[in-house]
Amino acid sequence: MDIIWISGPLIIEDNPAIYASWPREYQYDEDRVFLINGVYHDTLDNLINGLIRDPVYRYPRVDSVIINGKGHGLDPPPLFIPPGEVMENTTVVVKPIPPSRIALDITAVQPKMRYRFRFINSISDGTFRCKVPGHKFTVIEMDGIYTEPYFSIFIP
Repeated sequence: MDIIWISGPLIIEDNPAIYASWPREYQYDEDRVFLINGVYHDTLDNLINGLIRDPVYRYPRVDSVIINGKGHGLDPPPLFIPPGEVMENTTVVVKPIPPSRIALDITAVQPKMRYRFRFINSISDGTFRCKVPGHKFTVIEMDGIYTEPYFSIFIP
């Protein structure tokens, strides 16, 4: 059994009038959201059976990562044939997509503009660090809680 679902960010904003009195570090010109999702190259049944069969088996690790719905995957998606069923005259070739054919999420920015980047990691068992070479970030919020601003060369 496979499940199809829709996901997306839910961002609850504070009253914009509040920001006007805040220090410059908390003020920005535009807001950008980066939703990080994981893709499993297996069926839901196989993933669940792995959890049930082996008590030491933790969460399945994602096979691919996508940002805002774009990223690495398989070409074509794997064809699931239930055990005991045979499909005659069928050959399935699963191969990685060449890097030149991968659609990545690209965010254009303008000089002299201040952007708030919201990185939302929706993968159940994974952590990522995001870095833009030659730039540093001012971290102002983590997990929905405003922090004392600090500089970092990557987003934890």
